[in-house]
Amino acid sequence: MEENLTPRRPSPVPERVLWSYLVQIASALKVIHNAKLAARCIDVTKVILTDKNRVRLSACAVLDVLHLEARRPVEDLQQEDFLHLGKLILGIATNTLPRNIQDIWASLDQLGRVYSPDLKDRVSWLLSPLSPQTPNATSPTGAQPPKTAEQLLFDLAQHTADLLDASFNLQDETTAYLGRELENGRLFRLAAKLGVINERPEFDGDPNWSETGERYTLKLFRDYVFHQVDAAGNPIVDLGHVVSCLNKLDVGVDEKVYLTSRDNQTAFIVSYKELKKQAQTAFGDLLKGSSSSKQQQQQQSGRAGY
Repeated sequence: MEENLTPRRPSPVPERVLWSYLVQIASALKVIHNAKLAARCIDVTKVILTDKNRVRLSACAVLDVLHLEARRPVEDLQQEDFLHLGKLILGIATNTLPRNIQDIWASLDQLGRVYSPDLKDRVSWLLSPLSPQTPNATSPTGAQPPKTAEQLLFDLAQHTADLLDASFNLQDETTAYLGRELENGRLFRLAAKLGVINERPEFDGDPNWSETGERYTLKLFRDYVFHQVDAAGNPIVDLGHVVSCLNKLDVGVDEKVYLTSRDNQTAFIVSYKELKKQAQTAFGDLLKGSSSSKQQQQQQSGRAGY
């Protein structure tokens, strides 16, 4: 994320993006703090932007290993996590590396001139140190209660809902894209099978593949799908027709289709269900022939090696 903080950045980061970062990191802190641990890695060099507005924490607990002999109370380290989170958001909002921020409150004023008071209040809360208070019902001793990730997420509830909506929308969009790609792949495999089945010169003498055999209807269907022409003999390119026919073939509907040869001397009326069965049978025969050929080649190779 450090590379995004440059003087050449043309405009401030949108506020919704900052709220998204806050919600995501606060959610991560909730999990970490509930495990009685501290992140200790909330820094622009350790927060990784992996996708559009998606952030992840890296190097968690590295400092615990490096400073094993100088362990501090985990409660203090957890409070530092909130301070570092505040500096991170402040640095992104003001386009300044957190280590280069000299006057936090002046930077907060700069943030307030660009963003909403709500965001300024959240960042100010993160940056504010714990200080004694007047004793009251919630704090009889007068000490300010420590900050918690649960409290932060409670204050971010509205923005959490916005982020959840955006996540659902992205999931729906991704699912739609995936569905289209699966559809394309399914139709491609079907078209590839038709291409493999048709025009096999090695089966010219096989009655099943002759112009009087059942395989011939697959050839006519190929022409019906891909080689349509108008009354004047001009080619018709209709991708909608191609997709519709392949979908019907894939499902094997009972709808019948009228197939004619190129010289109009032969005609068939056959259902997509029958065509699908014929295509599966023909492709299965080709696979069997291919397997037999491979076995023969392996046997010949074995004899030659012997």
